[in-house]
Amino acid sequence: MTFLSLSTASLYGILWLSMILPTTQNLRLPPKYLRLGVSLAIALHCYITTSSITEHQGFDFGFFKMVLLLFVVINLLLLISSLKKSVFSLFILLLPLNVIAILAHTLLGQTSEHPIDLSAGIAAHILSSILAYSLLTIATLQALLLTYQEYQLKHHTARKVLRVLPPLQTMDKLLFEVIGLGAGLLCVSVATGVIFIDNLFAQQLAHKTLFSIMSAAIYSVLIWGRFRYGWRGTTATKWVLSGFCLLMLAYFGTKFVLELILTTS
Repeated sequence: MTFLSLSTASLYGILWLSMILPTTQNLRLPPKYLRLGVSLAIALHCYITTSSITEHQGFDFGFFKMVLLLFVVINLLLLISSLKKSVFSLFILLLPLNVIAILAHTLLGQTSEHPIDLSAGIAAHILSSILAYSLLTIATLQALLLTYQEYQLKHHTARKVLRVLPPLQTMDKLLFEVIGLGAGLLCVSVATGVIFIDNLFAQQLAHKTLFSIMSAAIYSVLIWGRFRYGWRGTTATKWVLSGFCLLMLAYFGTKFVLELILTTS
């Protein structure tokens, strides 16, 4: 499995280099083969993730395994979305992050001694959470690229990498479509947590619950501001980053402290 993980990380790296190379370079893959390569890398990534999380007695949702799963879902959502919309170029930012996620899991990931047996309600909570985190991560990447695009265009210094990105209007419209869907799933995640998790506000879950609710509130205000005041650009990016930071603290921050800091102290 280690060899397969390192091979997948290498494939992601090669594909990323091919995307950022100038169009005049012979090493750059044609779009058809680039998409095929990304699809193959994601398929391998899915296999690694499934094998890592699935246990005979249940499921292992360790910190690095969940990071691995998160990026698999993000990759799949973006790849499927790119079939109808010109968003495939967002992989320019996403591919290096996949390399880091796979290497971190391979080098630092540990197998849990207590796999989890999931009920239907808890499974729905976890699924909605992962989908929400994935969509809102994509939205954050879009917001950052959108802001950078606007800056480069205003200063007439657009780089070659940015020229392969979708137009500003397409990016802006897609951004709020993804935010709306992601925020809706985040609310579903909070609701299923309240219904199906016992002692949701217990000590180990209190911070996660609070940060998730605050993040959902921020995204809701952003969507309201979009329709009421037409928020976009830098204003929208600030709200997106604020909501995303709280969202990452809600899950990965709490999980990082509980699994990697407190267990080693």
